[in-house]
Amino acid sequence: MNFVVRIGAPADLEAILMLFTQTIENSCSNDYTPDQIKVWTDSKFDRIKWLKKIQNQYFIVAEANQRIIGFASLEHDYLDFMYVHHEFMRKGIASQLLKALENEAQKNKVLLIKSDVSITAKSFFERNGFVEIKKNTLIRKGVEIVNFAMQKKLTSI
Repeated sequence: MNFVVRIGAPADLEAILMLFTQTIENSCSNDYTPDQIKVWTDSKFDRIKWLKKIQNQYFIVAEANQRIIGFASLEHDYLDFMYVHHEFMRKGIASQLLKALENEAQKNKVLLIKSDVSITAKSFFERNGFVEIKKNTLIRKGVEIVNFAMQKKLTSI
């Protein structure tokens, strides 16, 4: 599949928020309840927070035919976001996004990347060298959500 990875911009916000919501609703429904998904996707309403992340993190998007089909971000040593549109999964997009984040981390002399990943994404991260540190149980708006603290050691360049 042909796509490009580029730096995200504030103008991408609408497409990013739509992809974020649709991906969770379509890809995570086997692992999370409707209440958990609603609480998780409600963060889309904090547009200022999202804009700050796009502007302040190493925030990248995957784009095909002028459509954003994935995005990921890194804040120093923390992989904050990794989402691929549900219609474009298993086409190497997440792997390319991860590779770009790892390259950026290594450029900045970061040798360990950490992330909190969903039940749904855990196997992808394990296949890509991340190891589970602990299971997290979060309470958001009275709803319990499970994810996993994971990390990956990078080699120095």
